Amino acid sequence: MEQAIYHMCPPQMVGEVLYPLNTLRQLYPDIYERERLKYQDHPSRMALPQQVIPKLNCLWNDVVQCSPIHPHLLYLALRERGLAVQPQRTFFRIPLLAVRGIPIVIVDASGPAATPLREDDVCLFDEASYRELDAVPQKALVWYDRLARRERRDGLFAGVPHIMVQGPISIAQARTICWGDSP
Repeated sequence: MEQAIYHMCPPQMVGEVLYPLNTLRQLYPDIYERERLKYQDHPSRMALPQQVIPKLNCLWNDVVQCSPIHPHLLYLALRERGLAVQPQRTFFRIPLLAVRGIPIVIVDASGPAATPLREDDVCLFDEASYRELDAVPQKALVWYDRLARRERRDGLFAGVPHIMVQGPISIAQARTICWGDSP
């Protein structure tokens, strides 16, 4: 199967382009206000919008955050831990062709969200060698165990490498999938 990256479908999606949050502020101020609230859910996440991403030399909100793992694997890991998950949650499966030519890095940081990223937490994306993850990373599973003990569902992508795309992503060729459905 063709390699892809994934992005959770935003509620009330407008158009066929995913924009970085700072771009949304100019194009769609109402959507920006709604989307920026997701960084207000926990004190450690409040600093993320101003986090500098090494190698891209831009802010966290200047990129579209994607995932290198099929969402169904995350869904299963969360469900196995007794966390309430909505099987109908949707994601875009974005072919690599849609991001070709856009600066991209993979961030695999192990510290808390508020910790500044180090140069060695970030590597340049190489389409030729990129492979989707075929299992949920151990540090994500540890995080999910912690969420289950606290009966919370925030930080679904903590412990999962982030694919940071420095620019808008057309979803014209993307496929919408439900994470509750097996690939």
